[in-house]
Order: sequence, then structure tokens, then C-alpha cells
Amino acid sequence: MDAKEASLVKHYYDKVRSLSFDEKDIYALMILLRESSKGQEPVVWELGNFVAHRERDRGEFWHALSRTKSFFNADGTKLGDVFEVKPVFNDQEVKDSLNSLFGRLGFGPVCDEAANGILLCIISLLHAARIMNKGRDEVGVLLFAYDKQYVYLFGRFSVQRMTQFSHLQVPVLQIQNRYLSPASSISKHQIWLK
Repeated sequence: MDAKEASLVKHYYDKVRSLSFDEKDIYALMILLRESSKGQEPVVWELGNFVAHRERDRGEFWHALSRTKSFFNADGTKLGDVFEVKPVFNDQEVKDSLNSLFGRLGFGPVCDEAANGILLCIISLLHAARIMNKGRDEVGVLLFAYDKQYVYLFGRFSVQRMTQFSHLQVPVLQIQNRYLSPASSISKHQIWLK
């Protein structure tokens, strides 16, 4: 990392520490952190690459969604068959990876609220990102969603072998919802920030 990049990382790190950041700040920070995380922090590396390249044909998200789609589209798969679906990374893994990288760069750890805010921004940034196969066909798309308990990034993919469904959604990232509140008196496309 050269002096200019280090100065930019410090700028965005300071915004994170003061809890005065938004998704544009996190977009820039993740791009800047990519190279420093390579070979050291696979969680930051994967998230940074996906933020930078919204169509992915490799990596952990690609692997998880491809594997899940293959299971549900396999001959003989039926309702009741068991397949474990879990997020690609949990919030603690993201926080630990960020703090480890920040430590190596000479910064202190970020608090839980800041780490959760970063993850919320990443979930927002990855909305509508696409998972592709090597032939450039879409495997699935990532979608932002929330309920009272969690904010999610879902991987949505088509299902051919289960006639009851045309698509399934599985969580690829999630965080406890401390941010968004469904309100019954507003349209389903509006949200209120707490």
C-alpha cells in the first residue's frame, strides 16, 4: 500500500471509528483493503472482490450458491431432503477479519456497532449483484431483504426439478436487525430507519 492509499484508508477508518460512514465510504474502504487482505484475510478479500466486481464467477459466494442450486436441481431431490444452508460468513467472522487487517495496518479494532454497520453497508452494496458460471450464464442474484430479526443478503436462484417452486432464496450474509423497522402503514417498498 502506497502513501496515498494509506492516507485514504486512514480517512475511511476514522469515519468508521466515529460511526459517520455510509455505503459509499465502505465501498471505497473495501476496494482499498482488497490488496492488503490478499492471502491474509480471506473474508475481507472475498467481500472486497465482490464489492469491486458485481458479477462473480468464482469465490465463496459463487461456490455456496452454485452448490446449493446444484443440490436443489439434482435429479431425485424432493421436499424433505436435507441440505444445510448457512451464510457464507457470519458477522463475527467479518468483524474478526476486519479487525485483524486493521491491526496489521496499525489501527485499533472497530467496535461491534461499527463492524455491524460495515456489514450492513456491504449487504446493501451487494444487492442485485450476480453470480455467474464460467460460460457467463447467471447462476443466481443477490437480494437485500429484512424482517424484524435480521437484515439479509439472499442468494436467489431458479429451480427446475421442484415444480412447486420457480425460485428459491437462501441467506448468504445476515446481521441482526438493529437498523430497519417494518411499518404496517407504509408501502412494502418503503423502510424506516430506527
